[in-house]
This record gives sequence, structure tokens and C-alpha cells, in this order.
Amino acid sequence: MQAVGASAPFRGGAFTPTPKATSADLKIGFLESVDSLNPFQGLNDPSYLLYGLVYDYLFSFDEDGNYVPNLALSASCDAVCMNWTYQIRQGVTWHDGTPFTVDDVVFSINYNSQSIFHLWAFEPYMNRIVQCSGKYPKQGCGAYSNSPWNVTVYFDRPFVPGKSVFVPIIQKGQWQGISPQQAQYSFPNPNPIGTGPFVADAAIYTEYQNQPAQALHLFRNPNYHPVGTHTGPSPIDNIYLQQFQDEQTMAISLLRGDIDLAKMTSAGIGTVQGKPNVGTQEGLLSTQYWNEIGIEQSDPGNKQTALNPARWDVNVRRAMAMSTNKDYVVDTIYQGKGVRGDSLMSPITPQWWYDPVADGANLTFDTTKANQLLDAAGYDARWTDSLGNQYRMASHDISLSVQTNACMCPNPSNVTELSAGRVGEGRNQNRRERAGGGRAVR
Repeated sequence: MQAVGASAPFRGGAFTPTPKATSADLKIGFLESVDSLNPFQGLNDPSYLLYGLVYDYLFSFDEDGNYVPNLALSASCDAVCMNWTYQIRQGVTWHDGTPFTVDDVVFSINYNSQSIFHLWAFEPYMNRIVQCSGKYPKQGCGAYSNSPWNVTVYFDRPFVPGKSVFVPIIQKGQWQGISPQQAQYSFPNPNPIGTGPFVADAAIYTEYQNQPAQALHLFRNPNYHPVGTHTGPSPIDNIYLQQFQDEQTMAISLLRGDIDLAKMTSAGIGTVQGKPNVGTQEGLLSTQYWNEIGIEQSDPGNKQTALNPARWDVNVRRAMAMSTNKDYVVDTIYQGKGVRGDSLMSPITPQWWYDPVADGANLTFDTTKANQLLDAAGYDARWTDSLGNQYRMASHDISLSVQTNACMCPNPSNVTELSAGRVGEGRNQNRRERAGGGRAVR
């Protein structure tokens, strides 16, 4: 962190920060842009950092990964943990000065849970909530307030991670006139209003549109409530999120002190390690789901067909795992800074991670043995692509295809743009499962 002469004037909102002789500013550099101010649309890491600064959740994590109360003070469940009740914090204010209420929590959860087909970003936390027929809210489904500051959420089965309903709590007054279809596909959210520790002012949408020429500027929320061991507002006055078009320029900016923190690739972090006044931290980062292998559940040309039963066949899944050279990807693309992923969960969440290799499973790269598994399981059909390469079919009427979408990648021709992470056959369903990544701090 560095001190600068004075904080920039606040340009909108419900309050104005008190002028200081110096302000504590944190300037963070990224190769990716903030790709949306709308928490239901964003994909890139900087976007989710911004959402976490502007919006609050029912619970947060402390530095050790433990749950700490945020907008919910407590959570309790019934005997089988199908129904969870949350005691909601009082005295919280939205960034526009209006009071936060229990209705905002009920609205946020129901807005997501009734529309998971459109609002897919937080679908893993929402898809077990009981759907209501007719108008929301109502008791026995979705989210329902059964007392002034309590909210009960009804799940369709025992739901152990009840504190993990990580959906941003949005302001009912701002979003109730926006359909889920608009929220997912067209609403830009030019004026984000949250209850979080930092505030976006009226200039944020212009800054967002002018990336990378402009950084996105967030201001300290002086009215922020205590969360965990943090007793109130942040000691940081201003946060700047700055996109860079190439890593060399970002590294130079870090070394010069123009930025304080940079998220770097496996290749780039080596250019600043050991430099004066620079500290580095390396950690696992969940890979984006568009960089992972996914299994088509049904025929993409005919959604009326039955779901592909081969996706449940352990021999098919094991053959896929054995025909993916994870060690090569770790050693070459991630330059040794990644970790093999041989199961759905990532080791960034050790409490949920299961390592089948440590348990005796042989998933070493071996296409011969992978083919033998498929032969023994009766998958004898093959097809050949335009280059003459042969592929196996998982069934006689549903073929395996590989689809890429270059527009999601900042520079798809440069593999070093990929962040250090795991390699595996599983699909990380949500971008909220994040961890350290390669970072350099000045």
C-alpha cells in the first residue's frame, strides 16, 4: 500500500468522505477486464472481486476459510437441515442511503432460485431451493420471512452447507422491475448499489466502458458494519482496479510503484520475484469452466432425447481421465506451478477434496489402457475427424465433440495467459470458488 497526496473527490451517492491529508489507496493490476458491472453476467476474476467489494452475502469467510456472519448474524436448521433459518442483521444501510431490510434478502434469494435457467451464475447455490408455484414469496418454498428479522429458506432435501448460500444480496428497489432475462442478457447495471465495504460512484460505468485507459475506482464505505474480526469500515480509502493489455507493462508498473498488487500468470510472476520491495505469493486458482472438459448430457441437436447414460459409467469417466495428459499440461502450460486434479473438487478446498490416486486409483496418462477400458465396457464404435484422428463414441447415437469459444479468452493464442490452477475432468460450476493465484505485492 502507498500513500498519495489526497483522495479523489466523491462524485455521487449518499455521502461524501471526509477529506484527509493523505489517503490509503490500493491499486490492483489485472490482465483481464471487469467484463460486467452486473453480478449475474460477469466471468472474469476482477469482476468477482468488484462484486465482493460492492455487495454483501449472508456469510463471509475469514482469513482461515471459516464462516463469519455478514448480513446474517446466525444460521440454524431443522432436525434434518432441509429448512434453514437466518437471523438478519439490523441497522445496515444501502450505498444510496436507504435502509437494508429483510425483504431485500427474501427478494434476492427468490429472484435467483425461481430463475436459475437464466441466472446461472449462482445456480449451484440455488438449485436445491424448493420452487414456488404462483406468486413469491410464500411459506414452504423459496425464501420466506416468518418474523421481522428472520428468513427461512426451504430446500428440497437435507442441505448441509446452509451457510454457503453465496448469492449477492441485491436491493429490491433497484432490481424488482428488471426481469431475470434482462438481468442475465441485457441490463448493464450502470449504478451498482450494495451494502459492501466499498462504494461505486456515478462515474463507475464510464470507467468500466473506458478500460484499460481508465481504472475502476471504488470508495471506502464509512458506514460499513463489522464482519468477523473486522470491527467496521476498511482502513483502505480507495481501491483501483486497473486492466493491463500485456503482462510486461503490468510488471513494470508494479516495480515502479504505480500499482500495489498484481495478479500474474505462472510465467509472469518470475519476472518480478526477487526484485527489491516486491513480495510474491503463489497459490492454487480454480480454472474457469470454459477451460475444462465438460460432458454433453444430451444430444445438442435434439434436446428431447434421453440424457446420455454414458456420463454415469465409471469406465467412460476413467478412460477420459487416463487419456488426458495432466502432467504435461501442468509442466508446460503452467510451468510446474499447477497441481493435477483427478476428481471433481479442487485441493483449494481441502475439506471437500478427495484424491482418488492417493486412494489407490490408477489414472496415469495411458491411452492404450483407456481404450482397453472402453473395449471391455462395450464401447466399440469409432469415428474419424478430417485430420484422420480416431475417436471413441460414448454411445451409438450420441457422439463426443469439442467446442471452443475464443471470445471468452483475452488472448487465446497465448497459453501463458492461463492462470495457475488444476487440470481435471470435472467442471467447476461457479466462478465463486476462488483461491490465491499468482500474485505479486509491492
